[in-house]
Amino acid sequence: MSEFMSSMSWGLVIILCLTLGLAPFSPPHIVEKLRMLSEGKLVRPLDWFDLVLHSIPWVLLILKVAYEVKKYEVSISRLISFLNLFAAVRAYNILLGNFLAAVRASYRVPLAIVYYQI
Repeated sequence: MSEFMSSMSWGLVIILCLTLGLAPFSPPHIVEKLRMLSEGKLVRPLDWFDLVLHSIPWVLLILKVAYEVKKYEVSISRLISFLNLFAAVRAYNILLGNFLAAVRASYRVPLAIVYYQI
């Protein structure tokens, strides 16, 4: 199983999810079939086949992510620190944007000049 997961590229899994996993695109078949399953209306064999067919790419994606997490031993603390770093960078960008907007409003200069000077 690990050889299969390591040989499968991320691009292939993502393309499968975006094409077969979401086809037809409005509304996606997988959403329709999961709704039918939750309502107890999934009774025909063709509906079950559709559910299995359109869920295979998503199962492969979940398995690939689980394999990669296990392979690289990504711990929860590393993931949390990454998310904290991402939040800090996002907050910095928001503060910088607010600061530049305030400078632009107070001096009435084009924003490109403010970016160039900083």
